[in-house]
Amino acid sequence: MGKRIDWTEAQKDEFLEHIACGDDMVTACSRMDIMDRTVYRMLNRDPEFQAQYAKARERQQEAYMDKIIRMADEATSDDWQVVKLRIWTRQWVASKLAPKKYGERKVIAGDEEAPLTIQKIERVVVGD
Repeated sequence: MGKRIDWTEAQKDEFLEHIACGDDMVTACSRMDIMDRTVYRMLNRDPEFQAQYAKARERQQEAYMDKIIRMADEATSDDWQVVKLRIWTRQWVASKLAPKKYGERKVIAGDEEAPLTIQKIERVVVGD
């Protein structure tokens, strides 16, 4: 699954670019011939790398959305069900990794964007 290495800044940047362009962890590690535990070790001990990785994951969701559109456009009558599953999977992952952006919005209680308001309703009874 790859070799253990000490990361240079160029290697970190290359790895983060793979993630940002839509590769999952396994694919990005495979492309760079490194073990995924190397990445997890870096994430545990390097706060700057953690922040960069989080940004790359956000960009990854944008790449997924671009791929979804391309996949839908290129689907044929022979493979549409497989394409539909792949699209659904990417949408599901995006909704879990970035729920505010890609998740279904269900407002049950108020928040800053949609606060609840309270109205006083009075019942007035007019004479007998």
